[in-house]
Amino acid sequence: MAGTAVLALLAFGVAATASYLRSSESLLAAARTSMDGLANLEAERISGELTGAFDTNEALAHALLAQRAGDGISRAAASAVFKRQLEAHPEWVGVGTLWEPDAFDGKDADFVGSAGHDDTGRFMSYWAWSDGAPLLEALRDYEVPGAGDWYLRPRELKRAVVAEPYVYKIAGKDVLMTTLSTPVVQDGTYLGVMTVDFALQSLQERIGKLTPMGAGFVRLVTPGGVLIADRDAARVGKPFDDGDAGSVLKRIAAGESVFRETEGSDGEALVEAYVPLAIGQAQERFMLGVVVPRSVVMQDARAVLWTIVTVGLLGALLLCGAIYWLLRRQVAAPLAGAVRVADDIARGKLDSVIDAGRGDEIGTLMQAMRTMQGNLRERIERDEVVARESLRIRTALEEVTANVMIADADRNIVYANRPLMKMLADVEQDLRRDLPAFDVRTVVGSNIDIFHKKPEHQASMLAQLQGTHRAQIAIGGRIMRLIISPVTDANGQRVGYVVEWTDRTAEVMVEQEVTRIVQAAVQGDLSGRIGEAGKQGFLLGLSQQVNSLLATIAGSVDAVSGVLRSLSGGDLTVRMEGDFHGVFAAMRDDANATVAQLTDIVGRIQDASTSINTAAGEIASGNNDLSRRTEQQAANLEETAASMEELTSTVRQNAESARQANQLAIGAAGVASQGGEVVGKVVSTMTDIEQSSKKIAEIISVIDGIAFQTNILALNAAVEAARAGEQGRG
Repeated sequence: MAGTAVLALLAFGVAATASYLRSSESLLAAARTSMDGLANLEAERISGELTGAFDTNEALAHALLAQRAGDGISRAAASAVFKRQLEAHPEWVGVGTLWEPDAFDGKDADFVGSAGHDDTGRFMSYWAWSDGAPLLEALRDYEVPGAGDWYLRPRELKRAVVAEPYVYKIAGKDVLMTTLSTPVVQDGTYLGVMTVDFALQSLQERIGKLTPMGAGFVRLVTPGGVLIADRDAARVGKPFDDGDAGSVLKRIAAGESVFRETEGSDGEALVEAYVPLAIGQAQERFMLGVVVPRSVVMQDARAVLWTIVTVGLLGALLLCGAIYWLLRRQVAAPLAGAVRVADDIARGKLDSVIDAGRGDEIGTLMQAMRTMQGNLRERIERDEVVARESLRIRTALEEVTANVMIADADRNIVYANRPLMKMLADVEQDLRRDLPAFDVRTVVGSNIDIFHKKPEHQASMLAQLQGTHRAQIAIGGRIMRLIISPVTDANGQRVGYVVEWTDRTAEVMVEQEVTRIVQAAVQGDLSGRIGEAGKQGFLLGLSQQVNSLLATIAGSVDAVSGVLRSLSGGDLTVRMEGDFHGVFAAMRDDANATVAQLTDIVGRIQDASTSINTAAGEIASGNNDLSRRTEQQAANLEETAASMEELTSTVRQNAESARQANQLAIGAAGVASQGGEVVGKVVSTMTDIEQSSKKIAEIISVIDGIAFQTNILALNAAVEAARAGEQGRG
């Protein structure tokens, strides 16, 4: 029954909400229409009043130009016209004109410092109210940007301008006002400006009296975005910056109306309607807005909502009462039996008898409960079989020596066997160096990502895993080998992972030790050994075998080194001794055989050296004797050569004497012709002697060559003897 009541209430609630929303939309649409109408009406009133000021400016400008073009008008007469205009419009703050230098009558110099003029003498006439009476004052700051925009902008734009609000001192009092300026232009030449000033205080007071819908207010904003009328007097003269004020001002400047819902500074929800306010021919547009609290707009909708809610609640109560009475008669009793059956099923009693003989919905419910009872009984039996099988598997996993972890398809760890938990507990402090938050007690239930620095990479790899994957990770100085296998159900769907952990830290350290020792052995250092402390099983046996191998190699190398050191010292009596096997025994035998062969060779060399030494001595003695005799022969040859030289000199002297005698003979030929034959014979004899002398010189040259060759042979023999002597001594 409670459910039915809730449904009824929900239905009424939906209907009430829909009605309220439709009413709200209608009320908002009506409020917009009403607020737009009020805003446009007030904008037209203000625009009409201010546009009249522009019309006055236009009329005065045309009148002055006409008088100026005719007989002319005096400055006093023109000033009197402006005074009368002010008296005719008490709502104005001031009215006046200002002309360019010498543009009015060309007599500026005559009016310098006169009443109503400043030091420039240019024509100006400004009348303003002071204590209820017109007051003539000289204009100020008209050439200053900002303060003088009422004059500068019409001169620049040559069109009517509405000045932004500014403070101007009149009769010594500051007045917040705006100025409507109309330029005086003739034949495209700017001559001056006509102005009408409005005090914003009076405009604010007038707008402040307006209360749309009895609780709203009217807001007026200048074209430049400055508030000149608002419910909050403290905001007057400050920028309009509510919400999207910039967008609103742009739309107003484009001539559009704006309707929006916003929030006031006090948090109150507001509904606002803004319309553009144009004044005469000025292009600047003021913004006039009507602002009403949303609660005021929606109060009729809330009244409708409360009516609907009241009627709905009463209807729901009546409906619930009727439904309750029907349920008690038609449903409650049969449902009580269904509740009892459901309670039995909830308590695990699945042998209750269920009567499903009714043909209505209750009968259908009881039949469904009977089917559910049978299905639950079968499922429980299957679950018990699975549980017993799971228990056997879990018990087996607890007894194996392998470190096993099981994770579900989301990589959440659902099981870790006892060996793995012990291994993780033993290395927990090491793991915390990289995983400060690691706690072996919370491993089960955690995500397997806690062991990896880049979980996203691990997740991607496991998601694509099709078969067994082997990996090795380093955590906190421990080296872990992982064998990961995916687990799938009967349909081939991934249901989890089995991970086998192995701590290979000790193995890796032994591998590094072996690598370091082998590299040292390659460099000739056989002193290194693998530490056996803390090792057991295979690693201890491996360390002992490697150390034994290194000791054997070092012993063999030391023995060979000892033999070689003895050989280098000339001791050929040393041999390799010891019990060597295999290649080391062969190395021992080869080394000893080498030493024996060297001993035999050295003995034979010593015998040969003795024989060579004796022969070398004999050769040296023969060479010495040969050298001595060769030197004696050379001395004899030198003596012979000297004698031959003396003989040659004598022969030459004789030849010279013969030639002299020949000359004498020739000279005496005429005296003793008979002596010519004798002299001829003498000459022939001397020629023969000369030829014999030449042959003797050739013989001496041959003897010199023989002596030189003999010296060379003697030198070579001496060198060979010296070599033989050295070899004999060695």
